Amino acid sequence: MKRQKQYLHLLMDREGPVTSREMALETGVSLRTVKTDMAKLNELLKDYDVHIMSKPGAGYRLVPNDGGGLKPLSLLMEQMQYERFDRIPDTGPERVEYIARKLLALDYYITMEELRQILYVSRSTLNQDMRQVRRLLELYGLKVVHASHKGIRLQGTETALRRCMAELFFRDDGKWEKAPGTGHGEERISQIQQILKSRADALRVSYPEAVVRELALQIYIAAQRCRFRKEVEFDSSLQVSRRFMDMAVSISDGLRETMGISMPDIEIHNMACMLQFRSLKEEAGTEDVRFDGVIRKMFQRIEEKFGLHFSGEQQLSHYLKLHLPRMAERCRNRILIENPVLNDTFCNYPLAVDVANVAVQVLERELDIKVNSNEFGYLAVYFNMCIVTYGERQNKTLILVCPGSRAEAVMYFTELQALFGNYVNTLLACGADELKSMKFTGNEVIVSTVPLYFLPGYVRWIHTGCNIVESFSDIMEALTSLPLESFNIDEFMDRSLWVTEAEADTPDTYFEFLFDTLCEMQMMDFGEARILYENVERFGQELGNQVALIRAENPFLTPFVHVTFTKEPFLWERQYVKVIIFMNVSDGSYEFRNGIYSFLGKWYRHKEKIEESIRCPDFGRFMEGIKGRG
Repeated sequence: MKRQKQYLHLLMDREGPVTSREMALETGVSLRTVKTDMAKLNELLKDYDVHIMSKPGAGYRLVPNDGGGLKPLSLLMEQMQYERFDRIPDTGPERVEYIARKLLALDYYITMEELRQILYVSRSTLNQDMRQVRRLLELYGLKVVHASHKGIRLQGTETALRRCMAELFFRDDGKWEKAPGTGHGEERISQIQQILKSRADALRVSYPEAVVRELALQIYIAAQRCRFRKEVEFDSSLQVSRRFMDMAVSISDGLRETMGISMPDIEIHNMACMLQFRSLKEEAGTEDVRFDGVIRKMFQRIEEKFGLHFSGEQQLSHYLKLHLPRMAERCRNRILIENPVLNDTFCNYPLAVDVANVAVQVLERELDIKVNSNEFGYLAVYFNMCIVTYGERQNKTLILVCPGSRAEAVMYFTELQALFGNYVNTLLACGADELKSMKFTGNEVIVSTVPLYFLPGYVRWIHTGCNIVESFSDIMEALTSLPLESFNIDEFMDRSLWVTEAEADTPDTYFEFLFDTLCEMQMMDFGEARILYENVERFGQELGNQVALIRAENPFLTPFVHVTFTKEPFLWERQYVKVIIFMNVSDGSYEFRNGIYSFLGKWYRHKEKIEESIRCPDFGRFMEGIKGRG
């Protein structure tokens, strides 16, 4: 069966014939064995819609079978595909992912009983898993439908199916072989990238590297689906410029010439749409002055909310005037573009996420559009550019504590000056005793070759040992996330707001648990809880590594941070979470939010710290860790 899969992948990945020698080299068998295997494989294919044709001197190729009632080749490929999984999934998240992938790969019905027997689970467990599967697939516009005496299957457009495949089959590096019929997926995608780059350069069209890879992936999936006669729906309302149509035709020619892949006209049109709508700048590079008023209202609302003054940021205004017209066009036409750095944006730029949430409210109201998470992520990146600059303009002090010899202290001081001199206003050296009498503002980062356990909780300090270079990333992170004033995280977090083993299996059951708990603690009444719930920020909740960060706002309540560890991980939107951080950010100022994120980020940006907390959710250890002592 393993060789048969290899043969079929070779034949499917090649438009032209494959020689016996190529097959022998690929599978490590003799030419005689290849001939025998081909006869057996053709016998296996007699009930399917293709067969293998042999041409002397040329090789083997797949050709369609005539006649009705034949099973699609995708059925056989799907059966072979799932034999690759050596281990039956045994956790809820693994089963949900497995079932979703299986439904994507099938183009026929499968019964719940068949799924239950594959997964070795009870009916009640499978029903629970299917609720999560439906929630996950609905995010992509796909529906699980049921037919009496047949079973279940997916219903949705080909475009939605492909988008979901790209996410579930190709989400992580090294998973190319998990998609049905991928063959040498990584190698093929790299080849498509090179073709795309060369054709784009020839037509003077540029894309970021991450976008090039995303486009190559989409083209690869399209080519694979076309082999199963699955083509996208034609949308005559989408107008494609001549420039991008020429580019799509050129790429199609390149695929045929170098890889033997032929794309039908409807797929070339779809490719042109992808190329055009993934272009994040106006073709002519001119600003659209019609958006001046919208941008002005965005900046005004951001200033009211956070105290950030963006009205004088000419570069940001310029970028937004280039970006927003195309973004609005995509949103109106419901064109989805994948954002390959979305998770990193949510995790690493929390302030930019807050600002972008406010900006999106203005955009949706003024432009009458609905912004999706991918478009939101691009906006957040633009705002982060200015927020970083804003933070860099604040007063920052880097202090070296080195109780060793004078020569050693001078050496470390010189090293710090060379590495971080451009990031701070003041750089000084002192002894540990001098620190005890020093008054801190919260804008200091202390680099010490010895432990310092007597410092106030809001002061950032880093124990470097004897090698400052090895601590470069920790020092840089501390400098770029400094609180702008003395900030005491203990004012907003205490042990009563730390809950473990919570029962929740959906966002709704989590919020029900949270607000019941807070009302029982008399921190709020149900009316105040309702205001909080209605003001939850829409985007940026999933941080990865089983963590969700929920921001909400009720100005009548004092700010607080509540941390919940659920009994079992559950699907939030697209990711499973086990730790939910809920914040009432009623103080909307830049200084307050920056202070909160500078502490919490020292935990949720580090996978090993998260895993340790999940294994042993100890509040004291958590607080020591975010204060720089753990």
